[in-house]
Formats: sequence, C-alpha cells, structure tokens
Amino acid sequence: MNQAERRLALIEVLQQSGMQRAKDLAATFRTSARTIYRDVDALIHAGVPIYGAPGRGYALANQETLPPVSMTAEEALTLLLGIDWIAGQLGRDYHAAAEHVRSKVESTLPSAVKRKADRQRAGLLRASIHPLHQEETLGVMALVRQAIVTETTVKFRYERRTPYPDGSLETVRSIDPYGLVFAAGAWSVIGYCHLRQGIRQFHMDRIYDLQLEPRIFTRPLDVEYQRPATKGRSIAVEVRFAADMAHKIEERLSSDVTRMKSTPEGLLVTLHVEKIEEACAWILSWGIHAEVIEPDDVKVMLGEVAGVLVRRYTR
Repeated sequence: MNQAERRLALIEVLQQSGMQRAKDLAATFRTSARTIYRDVDALIHAGVPIYGAPGRGYALANQETLPPVSMTAEEALTLLLGIDWIAGQLGRDYHAAAEHVRSKVESTLPSAVKRKADRQRAGLLRASIHPLHQEETLGVMALVRQAIVTETTVKFRYERRTPYPDGSLETVRSIDPYGLVFAAGAWSVIGYCHLRQGIRQFHMDRIYDLQLEPRIFTRPLDVEYQRPATKGRSIAVEVRFAADMAHKIEERLSSDVTRMKSTPEGLLVTLHVEKIEEACAWILSWGIHAEVIEPDDVKVMLGEVAGVLVRRYTR
C-alpha cells in the first residue's frame, strides 16, 4: 500500500471505527506511529476534518464528509478542470472553495498520477477557461444565484445592443430567475419576465442595478431552457467562410447562429435575427473572412459601412 492509498484507507477506518489511537492505527497499517502522525498532519492540512484528543487518539469531526475515492489520471484531470472552471467563473466565494477542493484532490493523488494530470491539464486550460473579469458582473451573478436558490423575484435595468422602436436602449425588468446558462463564452440568466409575460434570457454583462424584490415565486418543474431558434428572429442571414475556419467560429459563436453546414464552397453559417443590424456586427468582426450570401439588405448595409471606413482611413 503506497502513501496515498494508506491515507485514504486511514480516513475510511476513522469513518467506520470512530476514535483510534495512533499505535493502533500503526498496527493496522503495519507502519510506525510516527508515520501515522505525518499522515494525519497531511490530511488535516488538506482539509480533512480530523481532530486529536490527548491520550485517546484521532477521530473525524462530526460533520458530513464524502467517502474516500481513488481516481485515474483522466478522472483527476476531469475534476481539476471543473475546479479551474468554477474558480474562474463564479466569483470570490467559489474561487476560495475551488482552491480548497483542489488542495484536497491533489494531496491524495499518487505523484505519478498527479504529474500526468498536470501535463494534460496544462495543455487544455488555455482553450477551456474564459474567466470573467468584470467585478460588477460577478456581483450581479452572486445576487442572481441567491435569488435562484431562495426563489426570489429580481428587478434590474437591462441594456440592449439594438434600440427599441422608440429609440431607447434600456428597459427595466422584473423576472423570476429559473437558472444560469453558460454559452458562447458568456453567462445569461433565464426566467419568467413579468413585462413580457413569458420566459426570456438576459445576458449578465448587460444587467445593472439588480435588486431582490420582496416577492417569492415557485419555480415550475417543466422549465424549457432552449430558446426557439426563430421566435422573434425571422430574418435568416447566410454567411460563407473558408472550410478551415470552423474551429475559430465555434470559439466565437454568436447566440444568433442556428446552423453550420459544410459545403463544397466552404462553411455555410446561418443566423436568425430580429434586425439585420444584429447580424452585421458579428459579420464585421470577421473582416474579409466572411462573405454574405443573403439577404441583399445585409450586403447593402455592410457595403455602406465599408464605404465609411474607406473614406475615414484613406484621407
């Protein structure tokens, strides 16, 4: 039995048998009492709730703990990647908890397994993690999580990318938040909007002045999180890219994209939008790599933008 296996087994013995003296544990594992002392110190440092009573021995604190488990390098990698993602996405409280979990996991891994997991993890993190940097957005997310757990209605200001018919970009909404969704590198909250009388999705980075309201709701059991692809977005826009652009597009995928299809001429991407301006911003971000196939209205608008840019930068 190696060191990691012995420490996991030590936890199991304390879970099953209660208070144990160091010399009895040493006899059980055929090692010295000094080794048991080192094992206990290492487990306590890793966050395992072990306490010692002089003259009586060691025991686990009376609280809920998970049973000991063993992991392969791939299983450890999966868990560590999840820990990294949580630490980067959900703010200070979860970051601290994630770091404690990481310490516990890494302390129980055999050195060879940990080295293998570290190598694989180092090669994946840069493409997998999209940390939130705006402190204000993290604060909003914390309040939204609280509202979801307590089933409390929230009220906030919301900014749109495109104006409403009256020209304004801002509205005030009250929603019953049902859940958080992470897609295309960004967080959104989905819930019942009291203004629109239906389920709507709101991007977290466009929510301001969020407050909990003194109103409790009951979350329905059959919430549908998938937003219909064409509901309220009846304009279909087709854009062609080179075939080798697929992986880059997936990394910067717009929430308006409803289809990607490989063709002999290249990769055909379909967007459904409410207004053509919504598609133009995403298309322009690709520069010369994007070619609009239809509709003509989008081609005209992009041509006008291109003309303005030419005049601005060729004086």
